[in-house]
Amino acid sequence: MPDFESLSEQYTGKLAFAKVNADTSPEICSKYGVQGLPTLKFFCGGRPLAEIVGYLPKPTLQMQLDTMLSMHKDCLQQSSSMKG
Repeated sequence: MPDFESLSEQYTGKLAFAKVNADTSPEICSKYGVQGLPTLKFFCGGRPLAEIVGYLPKPTLQMQLDTMLSMHKDCLQQSSSMKG
């Protein structure tokens, strides 16, 4: 959890981070096919792009985030904000 919060601050303006409590929101987990915890789902323009299941050390997770940003730059630039 601390790594997630730290990275969410580091990637402000580049990625939107959201947390879902699997115990209180099982319908969301079911809708998105969450099989294990933690699960990180990557979306762009409402479409799922990728997922990471299981714990990753912060440096490894950061590399994955950077890869997602570079691979999907066009989609991310065309996406609208999740706010509102």
